[in-house]
Amino acid sequence: MQSQSQAQTTPASSSSTPPSPPSAEPTAITLLSRLCPTTTSALDLHHVPNDKAVFSCAKCSEVLALQDELVSKAFMGRSGRAYLMNSTINTRLGKREERKLMTGKHTVADLHCASCGQELGWMYIKAPNGEQRYKEGRYILEDAQIVKENNW
Repeated sequence: MQSQSQAQTTPASSSSTPPSPPSAEPTAITLLSRLCPTTTSALDLHHVPNDKAVFSCAKCSEVLALQDELVSKAFMGRSGRAYLMNSTINTRLGKREERKLMTGKHTVADLHCASCGQELGWMYIKAPNGEQRYKEGRYILEDAQIVKENNW
């Protein structure tokens, strides 16, 4: 005689193939979020009102950051002048790596436009010492890769 739990069955599906088990392989987005914090959207693109001053991608014009998120204009990127930002939108992070910069060895991840993939700068993940820790969790946008739009 079957026990009650064995006698209960689930409704048969209309498909003859059994449901596939959940994938053990993590998705690229899951892996990215494990490697380093994500920016405010690798999945969907965010839009801002037309009257806001913004930084946009020079290649595809996607909005990347609000002017209000600007922390400092006194930074240098690989291609010259750069801006330190509190946050970005419509961006993706690349692989986390150690990089020797002018102020020491930092842990960073390259920053890319979520729309076109253009390299824009990087995110500071870990700074080498206390004096540089204010950069952690902030972003560098290189002037050569962006344009300023709306009410500047």
